[in-house]
Amino acid sequence: MRIGVFDSGLGGLTVFRALRNALPTADLLYLGDTARTPYGSKGEHTILRYSRECADFLCSRSIDALVIACNTSSAIAIEELKKDLPLPVFGTIDAAVGESMRGENASIGIIATHATIAKGAYQRSIAQKLPRVEVIAKACPLFVPLVENGILSGPVLEATLDLYLAELREKRLSTLILGCTHYPFLRPAFERYFHGEVRLIDCADAVAREVAGALTQEPWTNKAVTGRSEFYVTDEPSRFDYLARVFFEQEQPQAVQVEELATHRPCGI
Repeated sequence: MRIGVFDSGLGGLTVFRALRNALPTADLLYLGDTARTPYGSKGEHTILRYSRECADFLCSRSIDALVIACNTSSAIAIEELKKDLPLPVFGTIDAAVGESMRGENASIGIIATHATIAKGAYQRSIAQKLPRVEVIAKACPLFVPLVENGILSGPVLEATLDLYLAELREKRLSTLILGCTHYPFLRPAFERYFHGEVRLIDCADAVAREVAGALTQEPWTNKAVTGRSEFYVTDEPSRFDYLARVFFEQEQPQAVQVEELATHRPCGI
């Protein structure tokens, strides 16, 4: 089984790691569109085009399933990709909302990019499943570039936390959904900011469980076999490789730079 995973940059590595833990014998192919990150500040048509190009590139490498490890793309492009691609497509939003339902909730906060919040996919999904729960959504566009530049602590991050989250802290939330796969890189900072009093939900483990449940086959139970990992980026790979090594600790990614995503059109989309 070969599973393709794409994100606008580094954030999807949280999903990649969860998939590797859940499916140790699968081949995982990761594409980070680092030349065009972040997606969350772009218009819908641009995000849809970028998502199609990422999907096409991974399809050209004979994947059996696609995981959209980007909340912005999941909010805007997943239905089009499900319709157009001849393979299973998984997104982040329903998985994260499902995870949030496992506990008691008086109020649920959502932090994400501008595009994800504006699309309203999280808000609608929660309203359908938990109609009596208060939902507070907040766009936090600066968190993605902070992560992409390796700024995971310090005064700049602390000021950004105050800028975006002071209002949410006053609301005394039950649960906070980290509605961008970059945000788990900042999880320790979020936990400190909310004094450990808010349940934090990220989609990585939830998506991995969903994918494993849908695609698990008998050979995957053989823990002695390790699947291959391939990493691709659309910009110069040295920064990606460095931050990915810090994140994975043991794995040593050697990303290959892809020059032109738009030239890969094998799926007819």
